[in-house]
Amino acid sequence: MADALDMVNIVRTEATRFARLARTVDLDAPLPHLPGWRVDDLIAHLAGDYRWATSIITTRRAAPGPGMLPERGVALLDALDELVPAMIAAVELAVADPDATCPNFAEGATGTLRFWPRRQAHETTVHRWDLEVPTGRHAPIDPAVAADNVDEALHVYTRRYGGQVLAAPLVLRCTDRPEAWRVSPHPTAGAEGRVEVTRCAGVATGDIEATAETLLLAVHHRITADHPDIRCTTDAA
Repeated sequence: MADALDMVNIVRTEATRFARLARTVDLDAPLPHLPGWRVDDLIAHLAGDYRWATSIITTRRAAPGPGMLPERGVALLDALDELVPAMIAAVELAVADPDATCPNFAEGATGTLRFWPRRQAHETTVHRWDLEVPTGRHAPIDPAVAADNVDEALHVYTRRYGGQVLAAPLVLRCTDRPEAWRVSPHPTAGAEGRVEVTRCAGVATGDIEATAETLLLAVHHRITADHPDIRCTTDAA
């Protein structure tokens, strides 16, 4: 499904929205769903991610990071305004030659440029939602984009981090899209905290069911499985 989405347009739309909103939100406002973070921390994080990802795409070499930008206040906002068009240009470059070798944190040196537009589209979308928290209003996330975001998180981040301890398989199902995923304990001895993910689109029921956007928020720990918009028929933990 990722190839059917215009990832450059998603980056452009969401990054532009993020930068505009950053100029209107109180930089000192806390973000309760991200403990210990304020709005300026979020902006510094995404701006640092943009600088890091742009460097990798344009040089096709791994780079340390990402890290937060050190700037704060107006200087931080100005830096973000410079990094947004650079990030857009970088993903445009990536989609023009998607099979070219380019490292990433999921595939290492065997990765290609194809990875990066999708990654930056989804990174920006989630953090745009984060930045809207102090406003009390959220622009909707397109269900197709949200479902692909969940797919990426399940396939990429479980490989990167591990630590997903399951006693039995678990099916996550979108209620507004055909996508669903079976997440199972890894069968290999010594792979504790690792899982296998299998796409199972079209299943009739799931252990955890919600709209694609709600599943996105749950998978990224923005809400918990006991949220009223989630139907959970298994142990919520």
